[in-house]
Amino acid sequence: MRKCWTGKEAWLSQIGILTKVAYSGIDEFVISPVEGELRVRRDVELDRETTPFYNITVMAKDLGNPPRSSMVVVGVQVLDINDNDPVLLNLPHNTSVSEGASVHTSVARVRARDVDSGRNALLTYNITAGNRDGAFYINDTTGVVQVNRPLDRERVAEYTLAITVKDNPENPRIARRDSELLVITVLDENDNRPIFTQTSYQAEITENSPAGTNLTGVVVTQLSASDADSGSNAWLLYRLESGAQDRFIVDSLSGAVLVGNVILDREERGSYRLVILATDRGTPSLSGTGTLSVILDDVNDSRPRFIEPVTTINVNESTPPGVVVATLAAEDYDLRPRLEYYIISVEAKDDGNNPIQQFVKPTEVDRN
Repeated sequence: MRKCWTGKEAWLSQIGILTKVAYSGIDEFVISPVEGELRVRRDVELDRETTPFYNITVMAKDLGNPPRSSMVVVGVQVLDINDNDPVLLNLPHNTSVSEGASVHTSVARVRARDVDSGRNALLTYNITAGNRDGAFYINDTTGVVQVNRPLDRERVAEYTLAITVKDNPENPRIARRDSELLVITVLDENDNRPIFTQTSYQAEITENSPAGTNLTGVVVTQLSASDADSGSNAWLLYRLESGAQDRFIVDSLSGAVLVGNVILDREERGSYRLVILATDRGTPSLSGTGTLSVILDDVNDSRPRFIEPVTTINVNESTPPGVVVATLAAEDYDLRPRLEYYIISVEAKDDGNNPIQQFVKPTEVDRN
């Protein structure tokens, strides 16, 4: 833009002759020596941000003999136009906030600068992208970023906000802007309990299994829990909460259920219902429970037992063959026993309780 300032022409009367005054100026400006018009030099572009004010000394000199002159100081103030973009000073930037932070918690303060002046240097801030569900708010004049609603790291663990600063809010048509990213990582709080992968488990194991035997069908991947938190808040320890702690043990790290240092006897107890506790290592720690039903499979480890082990009966000597003279009953504590009865030996005695040899007849029986 070219400006022109016209100086007042000076007319002097010397010996009846009118003489016009001559002028001189400085580098950024030129002045016509006759008309006194002060102009910006053609090859110069004024920059208010570099030099906002000039003091120009102008001399008027007559053409008399001897010449005479006088000087005046002209102040030139350079007015601002919006020719500079605002600049974000501390972005891009990574920061973090706890998922337990309350609404209005300050997360960061965005700073920007505009070397223009006046309304051209008035700045406003906005979040223009990445603000999922309006999780954050930025004060449009101070640039302070705050939590706008409750956060949940398990749903959204990181936000990448596009922050835009604009100048001259009164005239958006000529406003200039700058944009950068603010990355906010949501830090974990121990706000989730461990959850077992199944509501209940079922396993079978043979009775009399040695100590340390894994329960059939119950391995680490089957009896396990998960925690939606992260870090130590998701590290789990397992233990047996109830249901025959003296019969079973639980590996604290893997969750594997093992037979304890005992002999399991189905005839004593056929099933167990165990409650397993999974606890995380957060502060304070949280826990969850799962149930495991253990069924003991039977092995043939019990001998049949006669209900009346010693029995004496009377039989008439005239009793015909095939007549039932007695019924012997035995029981077996194993599961679904099938019993068979055999005569192992017959020993005949006379009235004096002496053996009658010809009637002694051993019988071979498979006792297995």
